[in-house]
Amino acid sequence: MIRNQREEDQQLLLLNGREIRRVREKRGYSREKMAELCGLHVNTIGGIERGERDVSSLSQTWIFAALGCRAIRVHPHYDQILLEDVPDYICRDVLVMKQPSIVAMVGDFIRENRLYRNMDLSVTAEKAGIHTNTLWNIEKGLVIATGANLHHIYLALGIEEINASPRGMFNGAPEPSQ
Repeated sequence: MIRNQREEDQQLLLLNGREIRRVREKRGYSREKMAELCGLHVNTIGGIERGERDVSSLSQTWIFAALGCRAIRVHPHYDQILLEDVPDYICRDVLVMKQPSIVAMVGDFIRENRLYRNMDLSVTAEKAGIHTNTLWNIEKGLVIATGANLHHIYLALGIEEINASPRGMFNGAPEPSQ
């Protein structure tokens, strides 16, 4: 059953936007500084923080890098950002990564976790409430996933925490929670 994204995901967008704003303010960044750090327009940052815009996997990666995010803890209704003092060079490495590389790595991460758990593509897509072709395209790195779709995929896979640093999600095999 494909979920109604407009109704079901609005609360997710609102809570995730508040979480991004909370962390941005904790870091002492203005929206303008945040936009500069992650290469997005200041209006985009504002729309995401207000829950008016879904953040793509690409923008999400850049935002988390700019915030110095260590990991994301996936809760049923929002994604909690876990912080640490990440060395600047690691954040810069992520921020200069090209779009196709990030999209492919996100897709590989999802596919490797799905296969690790011996889950069928169609079963995973159904649990996530998305079309099987959408999940296939995300895994192949052919489309940029929305933040809401990623959230539901992670929940379907039983992923509770994602190491968001380049040494975690972006380098090497998945580290699934037991």
